[in-house]
Amino acid sequence: MSKESKARRKQTGSHYTPTRLAEFVANKILENFDIPDRKATIRVLDPACGDGELLMSLIENWPHESRNSLSLIGIDSDRIAFQNVRYRVRNVGVSSIDLRREDFLDRVRTELRSTLPLPGSLLKSVDIIIANPPYVRTQVLGAKKAKELASDFDLSGRVDLYHAFLVAMKHCLKTDGILGVITSNRFIATKSGSRVRELLANDFEILDLYDLGDTKLFEAAVLPAVIVARRRIAPLFCKKQSTRFLKIYETHEKTFSDEADNVCAAITYRHDRVVRVGRDKYRVTTGTVDIPSSGKEPWIMVSDNERKWLQHIHECSKYKLSDITTVRVGVKTTANGVFIRRDWEDLPDSSVPESSLLHPVISSSNASKWKAKSEPERCAKILYPHYAENGKRAVIRLDDYPRAKAYFEKYRHDLQSRGYLTKANRQWYEIWVPQDPSAWKLPKIVFPDISPVPSFMYDVSGAIVDGNCYWMTFDSYDEDWLYLILGITNSALMTRFHDLSFNNKLYSGRRRYLTQYVAKYPLPDIQCPSASRVIENVKGILNGGLSQKEMFVVENQIESAVMAAYGVDYMPTD
Repeated sequence: MSKESKARRKQTGSHYTPTRLAEFVANKILENFDIPDRKATIRVLDPACGDGELLMSLIENWPHESRNSLSLIGIDSDRIAFQNVRYRVRNVGVSSIDLRREDFLDRVRTELRSTLPLPGSLLKSVDIIIANPPYVRTQVLGAKKAKELASDFDLSGRVDLYHAFLVAMKHCLKTDGILGVITSNRFIATKSGSRVRELLANDFEILDLYDLGDTKLFEAAVLPAVIVARRRIAPLFCKKQSTRFLKIYETHEKTFSDEADNVCAAITYRHDRVVRVGRDKYRVTTGTVDIPSSGKEPWIMVSDNERKWLQHIHECSKYKLSDITTVRVGVKTTANGVFIRRDWEDLPDSSVPESSLLHPVISSSNASKWKAKSEPERCAKILYPHYAENGKRAVIRLDDYPRAKAYFEKYRHDLQSRGYLTKANRQWYEIWVPQDPSAWKLPKIVFPDISPVPSFMYDVSGAIVDGNCYWMTFDSYDEDWLYLILGITNSALMTRFHDLSFNNKLYSGRRRYLTQYVAKYPLPDIQCPSASRVIENVKGILNGGLSQKEMFVVENQIESAVMAAYGVDYMPTD
């Protein structure tokens, strides 16, 4: 794929549906849609039809004797896609075909605002929606577009284009109509997906939920999910529904119990197993997920055995991590090239900012378990124009730092282009999110936001944490809490807890370690003997001088002590 095509796909969010996945979704719709005996017209909508793969799959899998009852509506704003779908759906033996080259969201917005029915209205008019809406996140949409979508479709937080599509599709579906949609699985667990979870929980009866994880069904780094749901007569507020789920993720287990030609064949059979597809092995997990009416909590998709294990972990815990400390993101400069450099010493002397303003930076590039890879003096340094005064954050006066002033003046145009600083009555040379300047010198735990393995690091260097990491300090608690939390967060047990509770694996086994997840980690009583063993062993690692063999022994002792602290003697299979 060319760079131009990739850029266009990122901008539009268009990830066309693979044929086997389209067939899978079509068949799931047919399993749940009661085809009427009489010759009633069945209206089918694909609001982002692309090249027509989903519509064609539904047609081809529909019973032939009633195919002429189908009335198809395909919408797409892309000229090339529109030409392709128009060619593909000709002469397919359906009742009617209505192809519209327009923006689906604009259409629904117009209809919602209109006081009179519009010709060709979509609102509450279709029996089936089959869709793979585009995925475009807030940073690509732009703040203005995201704000408009949030206002028009009652969204909040980090808006993705597919969020708006799901709300708009709800308005188009008749009562008892069936929705079969392929979307990003991010809505299942992320904070930004809360509105989508609330919508699905209250306005739909969810019939089936598939998390297709890191199966690489799309070329882009999209981890897809499939939702099959029925539109409710009335919203289900203040109640909980349960639905069955299936999730499939790559596993490194050596043995397998089944083989399949492709991922979609692997998820056709609903039982827990390891299945080999080509050279890859995947663990298939099935079960029932409880879906609360509120969207605030993630949907936890675990087997019965995994659910019991999680429940036991919670019962043996005394605190949440957020009870002990606050998890913060690192600094966000919004101009890293200006503020963070490795070549400060190579600049002309007159442009090298005063040394008191230059501080080492810990970032994901030197993230490592227990300790950072690089000593602070070898790290990049950040020009940090903030300080603490009377317990509050303040910004330096440039006239007090002539060399920093000379440096900043060189980049004034770029820095002033950050208009949001001016709107917030901030100085043009400030860091957008500088955090608390007085906290950097405190003992802290730092960890990268994305990592395949836990990489929680101990730091007492006073270094500043970059925005691709998170951190927590311990100013009002016994420092033993730091060692206990470091041992637990780096343990295999907490990694498994993270995977089961937050369902946020990316490709290649990478995980997201966000505040909303780590803050919920359960912690045992620090006074229990097992917690004391964790603390002492972590201190031994941080004191250094261990050989590789000794390190292996101590880490195993930490793992055993963590298991004992939570009263478990096994972990559910990954």
